[in-house]
Amino acid sequence: MAENTPNTTPAALPPGKRTITGVIYDDKRQPLLGASIVAIDKNQKPTSVGTTSDSQGKFTLNLNTAQVPAEFVSITNVSLKPALKPISTTTEKTDLGEVILEPQPGEEGEVIIRAARKNPAIAKTAITPNFTPKPPPPIPPTYRDWE
Repeated sequence: MAENTPNTTPAALPPGKRTITGVIYDDKRQPLLGASIVAIDKNQKPTSVGTTSDSQGKFTLNLNTAQVPAEFVSITNVSLKPALKPISTTTEKTDLGEVILEPQPGEEGEVIIRAARKNPAIAKTAITPNFTPKPPPPIPPTYRDWE
C-alpha cells in the first residue's frame, strides 16, 4: 500500500540576505553589457536596490529582504522588452540562469533623439556664434627639459 503524503511546499525563509545571479543575452545570444537589474516589491513597484550586467552579461544582485522586501527583479535594456523574474523565497540564492531580452516591436536597434527650440527669437540665431579659439598656452620650461 502506498502512503498518502500531502503535497508540501518548502517554507519561506525569514527576511534576510538574498543573492540573485544570472546572465543576460539579446535575441542573437550576445551578452548584454549594462543591462539594468532592479529589485521589485510584491506590488511590482521598483525599489532602490539594483545593479548592472558586466561585459559578459553576468550580474549579481545582493539584497536584504528585511530592509527591501523584494519578490521580483526587473531586467531592462534600451530598445529591448523588459523581463520580470521571481525571486525564490525558499532559498538564499536565486540563479535566474540565462535571460534573453527580445527586441521591442518597431525598434530595430534605433534610438531617436529629437530637439526643439521653444523661443522663436532664438530659432533665428545660429546655435554656435562666430567663435575664434585661443591658441594653447606655451609648454612650461620644466616640461621641455624632459624631452
